[in-house]
Formats: sequence, structure tokens, C-alpha cells
Amino acid sequence: MEVLVDAQSVMQRFEDLLACACGGPFEIDLSASEAHCSECSRRYRFADGVFAPVVDEPERAEGHDVQLDEERCRDRQAKFYDAGIAVSLSSGVEASKIRKALSSQPFDRVIEIGCGTGRFTVDLARRANRVVAVDRSVGSLQVCRGKLQEAGLADRVLLVHSDVLQLPVKPRAFDLALMAQVLQHLPSASLRSQALESIAQTLEPGGRFILSAYEWRRIHPYLIHKEGFHRGGIYYRRFTRDELRALLSEQFDVVSIESCLGKLLLAQVSR
Repeated sequence: MEVLVDAQSVMQRFEDLLACACGGPFEIDLSASEAHCSECSRRYRFADGVFAPVVDEPERAEGHDVQLDEERCRDRQAKFYDAGIAVSLSSGVEASKIRKALSSQPFDRVIEIGCGTGRFTVDLARRANRVVAVDRSVGSLQVCRGKLQEAGLADRVLLVHSDVLQLPVKPRAFDLALMAQVLQHLPSASLRSQALESIAQTLEPGGRFILSAYEWRRIHPYLIHKEGFHRGGIYYRRFTRDELRALLSEQFDVVSIESCLGKLLLAQVSR
């Protein structure tokens, strides 16, 4: 059954989890469905089902052009993405393993980085009290929103248009984070490290983080590239198990890393 929710009720439900990306506190105006940072004056608005910054001129941070190209590509692909991912055997194995990991322990407050069209968002919303689902693609967020409405779960999820380095949430606000097939698309080593640090800061002590990323093996040079651009212009990088472990160990205690048919790595870590 489709359930529509109004902006004020969603804002009120998630108010205690939100803070400006600069670290400053929000002053939230529920009547206008807006949030205003008392320190940096940055504004956010909840409109069309998405919580997004009100930006006069976008910041040109490291990797801006590459990430902007990806955002535009994701917007174009949003309506067709699910059909493409459905025929990927390794992604099917990955999804099965992620859902098994999610069922192994309870969780209450979740942040999903790179939620896309909602491949896992509906599952998270069925189990968690509150989910903050973040993506750079507005087109993908709108597809995700439609799935949540159809499932009657829209009131449990705050959809956020944001970069992983600009998350408008409070530190230590979540007990679970999920990031599926996102890390490989960050176009530099420093951005990947910063992204994991940003996610670590959102988790309470002992919080869990589940992550998947492209896998690289020695046989691959004869078949595929370790780093490059997909046909649509989206950057990618593949990781060996040791590379991913070393990267995650900067911020987390690594519990396990396993392969999904030699194409994807699935890691479970704790804060």
C-alpha cells in the first residue's frame, strides 16, 4: 500500500539525528521544512521527498568534475539501473550476503551511503526504526522514494542529496552503516580515506559497517583493468583483499572480508 508522508512529519522524526556537515548545530524550522546552520549559515530544505542543501554556487572540491560526471550519468540511468543490476550474478551474490549480514544482528538507526535506487533501502526500512539514505543522484533518490512509498515505508527513511564527505548528520548517531559498490567510484586515494573517516564518525562505539567494492585479482590484467572509466564515464578502481583491509583498518576493526565470485569484495567491520 502506498503511503505518502508530509515534509514536517519526516523532519520531526529525524530532527535529533541531523547536524550541519561543518559540525555546527541545526536550527530547524518545521513549518518551512528547512534547517539552518547556526555556525556556517548553510541551509537545507526538505522538498519533493528529499533533504538537500540550498546551494548558490557548488563547491569545487577534489574530484569535483569526475564526481559531477558520475552524478549526471546516474541521473540518466536511474530508471534503468535495476534492470542492469538484476542480470549481474556477482551483484546477486553480494546482495544475498548483505541481506544475510543484516539479519544476523539487530539495528535501530542506519545510514546508507550511496543508496541509489534503493536496492537495500526497503530492506533496511523494514528492520530499522530510522534510515538516513544518502546519494549524489537526485534521479536515483526519486526512484528510491517511489519504492518506499509503494512499500508503505516512506516515513521511516530520510532521503538525503549529499556527498559522503558532506553528511548532514550528528557524530555517533547510528549503529549501522551500509555502503554497497560506492567506494570504487571515488576518484582518489585521499577521497576514499576521507570517505571512510566520515562514515566512521557517524557510528556509535561498537557500530557496524558493511561495505562492498570491486575486487582485483592477479588474473584480471588479462581480462579487465584495475582502474579506469566505465563506458558511461563513471570512474572505478578495483581492490585486492589486502588493499581493502589496509584501507578499512585506518578507521575500523575488520571482522571479515569475503569474495563474491571474484568480482566483488564484501567486508564487515566495527567501530
